[in-house]
Amino acid sequence: MTTAIKAIARTVVLGNPGGGKTTLAQKLVHLLTTRPDDPHVAGGRLTPLFVTLRGYT
Repeated sequence: MTTAIKAIARTVVLGNPGGGKTTLAQKLVHLLTTRPDDPHVAGGRLTPLFVTLRGYT
């Protein structure tokens, strides 16, 4: 997964309900916040933010 983070700056995750999109997003945020000095995780240049848009409707 860290290779995928290093390779992409922006992406869109599409899928059916219950397909694991939220879990993937939460895992990426967790990885980026707990390992900021890992050279495979964008060199610590990112500040991830997880926002559930459904709460703002």
